[in-house]
This record gives sequence, C-alpha cells and structure tokens, in this order.
Amino acid sequence: MDRGRINSHYVLPIINGLSDHEAQYLVLNDVFNHHKDKKQSFRTRTIPKEAITEFQNILVNENWDEVLQHKDVNKGFNIFLSTFLHKFYTSFPM
Repeated sequence: MDRGRINSHYVLPIINGLSDHEAQYLVLNDVFNHHKDKKQSFRTRTIPKEAITEFQNILVNENWDEVLQHKDVNKGFNIFLSTFLHKFYTSFPM
C-alpha cells in the first residue's frame, strides 16, 4: 500500500492464524469532512437512568413465548429484534 497517497478508505487483513477467519482493519479518512460548507443537524436520544430501569422492566415483563417456540432461529431472532426495537424506540424517543 502506498502510504503517501490519500485515500478515502482502505482495508487491511489482520492475520490471526484461524484458518480463513481473519479480521479486517478498516481505515476511513475524512469521513465527516466532505460537507464542510453545510450545517448538519443530528438527532439523538436522551436516555436517563429512570428510563433504563423502566425499559428493563418492560423487557422482563414481555411474553417471549413467540420467540422461543420457533425452531427456525432466524425467524425467532427477527421476532425478538422487532419486539426489542419497538420497546427501545418507545422507551427512548428521539
């Protein structure tokens, strides 16, 4: 790799000795600098401690039978994720 050249990104393998399960090292240059002229706004979530406690209670009291009854792991996971995200977005609005 020519380090003198400026690229927007590059990827390098991290050889770890685990057969074909090597990690990838990703370098991103100037990711946020391409629109310096424009003002940007960001949406964030405020997550107070009280809301975290309430969110945990909601998850504990959720009926997870529909997730656990599936023999297809992918379908069970999709139901879990949909339920979890719905509860998350409701508990922590933008």
